[in-house]
Amino acid sequence: MRQKRDAKDKIYALYTHHYLQDEAMKRIFIWMCCLWSGFLCAAPNVILPDAQGVDHRADEFIGQGRWMVVAIWSADCAICQREIPTLAFFHDEHKGKDADVVGVVIDTVAERERVRRFIDEQGLNFPNLIAAPRDVAHFGGGAFSGTPTYLLFSPKGELRFKHVGSLDAMALERRLKQLKAKETPSL
Repeated sequence: MRQKRDAKDKIYALYTHHYLQDEAMKRIFIWMCCLWSGFLCAAPNVILPDAQGVDHRADEFIGQGRWMVVAIWSADCAICQREIPTLAFFHDEHKGKDADVVGVVIDTVAERERVRRFIDEQGLNFPNLIAAPRDVAHFGGGAFSGTPTYLLFSPKGELRFKHVGSLDAMALERRLKQLKAKETPSL
């Protein structure tokens, strides 16, 4: 985290330096920041247990050549109770082709049984990892700010989209289509 802050401070210092007063240099600077932002938001390197207690590295899922939706949720969240089960359909539609889903449950490991019941009752067919709210920052989307939170990572593992709050499956489909179009080079 400190390395990211130091990098941002250095970038800001460059931007405010007098060499960036002309428009051409500003454009080059913005282009370089876009390249850096992809680097700084690369696939997270955090280890979290799943509902069965097996540890997984987040980068086992993210940056594996497909788009990845990371849905941060809680079993107590009313919006999550309504929306997270619909991600099973999204996951079925895209799994193994162009996108996958992984859930990150912010209920504690001590509540693992309740989380497991929710996953079973709702038929969640995608992996779900258990994390503390402070662990959410490791995914590159900033500090935890509420559930549900949706993060969308590119096939290379770069964070491309963050949404806090309600987001239905159709809106997620539209956003994925938009992002895929931006990533596809035009001929």
